[in-house]
Amino acid sequence: MMMNPRWTAPVVTLIFGIFFWQVVCHLGDVNEPWDATAYWYAAYPLSVIISGVIAWFSGKLWYAGAIITFAQLPALVVANNDTSIMIGLPFLLALSLPAIATSALATRLRRRA
Repeated sequence: MMMNPRWTAPVVTLIFGIFFWQVVCHLGDVNEPWDATAYWYAAYPLSVIISGVIAWFSGKLWYAGAIITFAQLPALVVANNDTSIMIGLPFLLALSLPAIATSALATRLRRRA
């Protein structure tokens, strides 16, 4: 059974995002990506850049930033209980805004190019 082509880019982006954040956890030897020492100065900024690159090359995935940022959710679910998920979801929402803005800008610039 073939996947609907409309879903291919978002699913591949999600799989890449989960892999990316698991690498961050592994390299930082932490359970959650944002507990890594390099999260704020390396991993998170890199995820925003990756969101823009994905949106640029897909040409239509303006929400890539949300997918990449929320790909941290599986690590949060596995590492914690329900209480931290209540805190983590608004945190991920706030973190996704710059990444969404970057993806939307990349998509818009791509359409003009």
